Amino acid sequence: MQNVEFHQYSSGGKLIFASFFFAVLSLLFPWNSTELGTLNGMEEETYLFLLFYLYPVYSVINNKHMDKVISSSFAVLATECNIAYIYSHNINIFQPLSCNLIGPYLFFVCSLLFVFATCQYEKVSTNNQQLLTA
Repeated sequence: MQNVEFHQYSSGGKLIFASFFFAVLSLLFPWNSTELGTLNGMEEETYLFLLFYLYPVYSVINNKHMDKVISSSFAVLATECNIAYIYSHNINIFQPLSCNLIGPYLFFVCSLLFVFATCQYEKVSTNNQQLLTA
Protein backbone atom coordinates (compact mmCIF):
# COMPACT_ATOMS: atom_id res chain seq x y z
CA MET A 1 0.00 0.00 0.00
CA GLN A 2 1.33 3.41 -0.96
CA ASN A 3 1.27 6.26 1.51
CA VAL A 4 -0.66 9.09 -0.07
CA GLU A 5 -1.55 12.24 1.82
CA PHE A 6 -5.02 13.73 1.53
CA HIS A 7 -3.89 16.82 -0.38
CA GLN A 8 -2.39 14.59 -3.10
CA TYR A 9 -5.72 12.95 -4.01
CA SER A 10 -7.53 14.10 -7.13
CA SER A 11 -10.66 16.18 -6.73
CA GLY A 12 -12.70 13.04 -7.35
CA GLY A 13 -10.94 11.19 -4.52
CA LYS A 14 -11.54 14.07 -2.12
CA LEU A 15 -15.20 14.26 -3.13
CA ILE A 16 -15.61 10.50 -2.61
CA PHE A 17 -14.27 10.90 0.94
CA ALA A 18 -16.50 13.92 1.57
CA SER A 19 -19.64 12.24 0.24
CA PHE A 20 -18.93 9.09 2.26
CA PHE A 21 -18.30 11.10 5.45
CA PHE A 22 -21.50 13.11 5.10
CA ALA A 23 -23.50 10.02 4.09
CA VAL A 24 -22.41 8.34 7.33
CA LEU A 25 -23.24 11.55 9.20
CA SER A 26 -26.72 11.60 7.63
CA LEU A 27 -27.50 8.30 9.36
CA LEU A 28 -27.44 10.10 12.70
CA PHE A 29 -30.19 12.52 11.63
CA PRO A 30 -33.93 11.73 11.60
CA TRP A 31 -35.09 9.71 8.58
CA ASN A 32 -38.68 8.87 9.51
CA SER A 33 -41.27 10.27 11.87
CA THR A 34 -43.85 8.23 13.72
CA GLU A 35 -46.49 9.02 16.29
CA LEU A 36 -43.99 8.23 19.03
CA GLY A 37 -41.07 10.22 17.63
CA THR A 38 -38.47 10.11 14.91
CA LEU A 39 -36.21 7.31 13.75
CA ASN A 40 -32.65 7.94 12.60
CA GLY A 41 -30.94 6.21 9.70
CA MET A 42 -29.46 3.49 11.89
CA GLU A 43 -32.87 2.57 13.26
CA GLU A 44 -34.31 2.59 9.73
CA GLU A 45 -31.46 0.29 8.58
CA THR A 46 -30.46 2.71 5.82
CA TYR A 47 -26.82 2.03 6.66
CA LEU A 48 -27.14 -0.72 4.06
CA PHE A 49 -27.04 2.04 1.42
CA LEU A 50 -23.40 2.55 2.40
CA LEU A 51 -22.52 -0.83 0.88
CA PHE A 52 -22.54 0.91 -2.49
CA TYR A 53 -19.72 3.16 -1.26
CA LEU A 54 -17.33 0.34 -0.32
CA TYR A 55 -15.62 -0.31 -3.66
CA PRO A 56 -14.89 3.35 -4.50
CA VAL A 57 -13.78 4.21 -0.96
CA TYR A 58 -11.54 1.13 -0.87
CA SER A 59 -10.02 2.12 -4.23
CA VAL A 60 -9.31 5.65 -3.04
CA ILE A 61 -7.82 4.62 0.30
CA ASN A 62 -5.51 2.06 -1.33
CA ASN A 63 -4.79 4.28 -4.35
CA LYS A 64 -5.98 1.55 -6.72
CA HIS A 65 -7.39 1.84 -10.22
CA MET A 66 -11.18 2.15 -10.03
CA ASP A 67 -13.38 0.90 -12.84
CA LYS A 68 -15.54 3.94 -13.55
CA VAL A 69 -18.41 1.92 -14.98
CA ILE A 70 -18.71 -0.24 -11.86
CA SER A 71 -18.20 2.62 -9.41
CA SER A 72 -20.63 4.90 -11.28
CA SER A 73 -23.16 2.06 -11.29
CA PHE A 74 -22.81 1.73 -7.52
CA ALA A 75 -23.24 5.48 -7.14
CA VAL A 76 -26.39 5.50 -9.27
CA LEU A 77 -27.76 2.52 -7.31
CA ALA A 78 -27.16 4.36 -4.03
CA THR A 79 -29.07 7.34 -5.42
CA GLU A 80 -31.91 5.15 -6.68
CA CYS A 81 -32.22 3.34 -3.34
CA ASN A 82 -32.41 6.66 -1.56
CA ILE A 83 -35.09 7.93 -3.95
CA ALA A 84 -37.04 4.68 -3.47
CA TYR A 85 -36.81 5.15 0.29
CA ILE A 86 -38.02 8.75 0.05
CA TYR A 87 -41.02 7.84 -2.10
CA SER A 88 -41.92 4.74 -0.09
CA HIS A 89 -42.06 6.83 3.07
CA ASN A 90 -44.04 9.65 1.43
CA ILE A 91 -41.36 12.26 1.96
CA ASN A 92 -41.90 15.13 -0.46
CA ILE A 93 -38.40 16.13 -1.53
CA PHE A 94 -39.67 19.26 -3.31
CA GLN A 95 -41.42 20.81 -0.32
CA PRO A 96 -39.56 23.33 1.83
CA LEU A 97 -36.79 21.67 3.83
CA SER A 98 -37.92 20.50 7.23
CA CYS A 99 -35.41 19.72 9.95
CA ASN A 100 -37.65 16.86 11.04
CA LEU A 101 -36.41 14.58 8.25
CA ILE A 102 -33.03 15.95 7.24
CA GLY A 103 -31.34 12.53 6.91
CA PRO A 104 -32.81 11.49 3.53
CA TYR A 105 -32.16 14.96 2.09
CA LEU A 106 -28.52 14.93 3.18
CA PHE A 107 -28.00 11.40 1.90
CA PHE A 108 -29.59 12.37 -1.43
CA VAL A 109 -27.15 15.26 -1.86
CA CYS A 110 -24.26 12.98 -0.85
CA SER A 111 -25.28 10.33 -3.35
CA LEU A 112 -25.50 12.90 -6.18
CA LEU A 113 -22.04 14.16 -5.19
CA PHE A 114 -20.88 10.54 -5.12
CA VAL A 115 -22.06 10.02 -8.73
CA PHE A 116 -20.08 13.08 -9.83
CA ALA A 117 -17.01 12.12 -7.76
CA THR A 118 -16.72 8.60 -9.18
CA CYS A 119 -16.54 10.08 -12.68
CA GLN A 120 -13.83 12.54 -11.61
CA TYR A 121 -11.57 10.11 -9.73
CA GLU A 122 -8.02 9.63 -10.95
CA LYS A 123 -5.43 7.44 -9.24
CA VAL A 124 -2.60 9.39 -7.61
CA SER A 125 0.63 8.75 -9.46
CA THR A 126 3.60 8.27 -7.18
CA ASN A 127 7.09 8.21 -8.58
CA ASN A 128 8.84 5.38 -6.74
CA GLN A 129 12.11 6.00 -8.63
CA GLN A 130 12.51 9.42 -7.02
CA LEU A 131 11.91 7.93 -3.60
CA LEU A 132 14.52 5.20 -4.16
CA THR A 133 17.25 7.57 -5.35
CA ALA A 134 16.70 10.16 -2.61
